[in-house]
Amino acid sequence: MVMASVLSCSKKPPFAEIKDKDLIVQASVKVLTDQDTIGPEYKIRIFPVFKGSNDEKKVREKLQYNVDSCFYMMKNAGKLYPDAVIPVANGIKDCYEYLVIFPKTAYTEPEISKLIYKDKYINSKTYQLTLK
Repeated sequence: MVMASVLSCSKKPPFAEIKDKDLIVQASVKVLTDQDTIGPEYKIRIFPVFKGSNDEKKVREKLQYNVDSCFYMMKNAGKLYPDAVIPVANGIKDCYEYLVIFPKTAYTEPEISKLIYKDKYINSKTYQLTLK
């Protein structure tokens, strides 16, 4: 009984979501502790809205394998790219999920974090996610 109440009071990780007519971008971040040896770990999901175009197959393939440079953070007016972008097979139709890991120096504020996704394959828009 005590265990259930303790678990239900735990704080949810910071989360952000942006929607438009072309896609949905969701992101959450693992809050770092002093014991962490790597930087912030973002879980990112992208849900594109496919409209039956002829390029749909190419876009799907690129979203699976070619998104390494699509994610970054801004630091001192410069772009900070992740150390790793790992595609995650999640079994959700038309959902592309990634584990994005930045250097430990990228994360200075534990309560607020900004992640940028620059789409290259669907609409070429830039999405800024503020995780709180």
